Amino acid sequence: KIRFGLLMMIVNNTDTKSRCPIPEPHPEVASSLATAGLVLPVMFGIYVYTGLALYYYRRRTSSLLQRRNFPLLVISVTGTVFYCNIYIREYVGRNEYPCLLYNSSSIVLCFWAAWPLIVRVILFYNKIVLNRLLAEKTFADFMRKPNSQKTNVRPLSKKQNNLQQFLATATLKRGSKDDADKAELPPAIKWRQKLSSTEFGLFLVLVPGITFVSLFLIVRRNDYGCKGCRALSLYYFLAIGLLGVFFVLVSLYTFSKIKREPDPLGIKSELRDALVMLLGASMLWAFLVFIDPGNAEKEGRMYWNFFILASFFPIVTRMYLPVFRETFHKERETEIKESFDDLNTLLESETGRQLFKAHMTAELSIENYYFWREASKWKDSFVDGSYDTEVQFQSLVDNFIDPEAVMRINVSADVYERISSVAKGKMVLTNEVFDECINDVFRLMASNSWPRFRESNLYKKQLLQSHDEPEKILGTSL
Repeated sequence: KIRFGLLMMIVNNTDTKSRCPIPEPHPEVASSLATAGLVLPVMFGIYVYTGLALYYYRRRTSSLLQRRNFPLLVISVTGTVFYCNIYIREYVGRNEYPCLLYNSSSIVLCFWAAWPLIVRVILFYNKIVLNRLLAEKTFADFMRKPNSQKTNVRPLSKKQNNLQQFLATATLKRGSKDDADKAELPPAIKWRQKLSSTEFGLFLVLVPGITFVSLFLIVRRNDYGCKGCRALSLYYFLAIGLLGVFFVLVSLYTFSKIKREPDPLGIKSELRDALVMLLGASMLWAFLVFIDPGNAEKEGRMYWNFFILASFFPIVTRMYLPVFRETFHKERETEIKESFDDLNTLLESETGRQLFKAHMTAELSIENYYFWREASKWKDSFVDGSYDTEVQFQSLVDNFIDPEAVMRINVSADVYERISSVAKGKMVLTNEVFDECINDVFRLMASNSWPRFRESNLYKKQLLQSHDEPEKILGTSL
């Protein structure tokens, strides 16, 4: 009761002498403010959701965009669009605008615009750690060993070559496939997989946001149906300020953890720039409101909050910059062919493979390299009707294709259904089952990862200049 009473005092303490914290616009600028209050938010909304549609379309074929957390990006930009309702108030009229909608804007901006950016930084850090663990761990630990399975399961003859029968027999011998998969993963990797997942990010964003917004709506229930925005107390703005300080501290701590990490995908710099611009605009707004040069806002000649809206355009543009680059930078067919040839040449040497794996780890894409390597080996060693071939096929599905796989690659729905049908015994297993996946993954590496690898310090300083062994260059053998 005491805590709830304090919350009531902080949020519900209103200035009963005035229904509106900001005076009505000065007659000389009222028309201009009303026009800006309508045109700017509408333009911003169109810009945001057009960019999101383009982002969604392009990310299907771009590994650069697939490495970015799209659901959290959607929440973040939607939170900024919602905040624009305070500008529409200038068009509708300050005494005609719902109090609840206006007063809830600051909370929404904190929890569903700024906080998702910080959560993306947290997920990015955990993804870096996860990829490093995967790269340092011998890949064989993630693949079920055919030799150990052969002692427990009776080999199938060519006449009995049915994957569904094989899986049923194997399940009886070693228990649930899902349980076996989980048992193979070290605890550190399992935890990092969860902490870097989109589901965990949505939990961090939605649960606190929904909780605080719900509490605010309950405490401000007297505002339902009220128009003419009443001023919230100083305690409310103090609470928002403390929340902002908390966000800044979390951001600084998380960025300190990834300060020395490579950033070939530009994710770290993207999030850093967006947060710095948002923080800078917020501090400028707070300064102008506190100082109010020339009593401009007090006399209704200026609405300093427009500086926040002005910052939204460069912030969203910075987050959309990768999709703009992917859309408007078209590679010529000769450039793509050269990338394929160059990457093939690189992967023919042991030193090149080791360095490229290190780069793929930094790009959070180590699973693409591992799938290409293991699936290519499986295809080259394919023997029709072989028990080992079937076991290795199922291992590839479990580790790279299954939706719960720790190193899941991006495949289309049609390809996933076709591979699943083979795994269930509904279609015949051939050496071409992974061809489309192998080609797609190699194309992604050649057109996305390889050009960035060519520009990296790893390539320039170590591959071109060093004559040491790969183990000495990388510090570990992958």
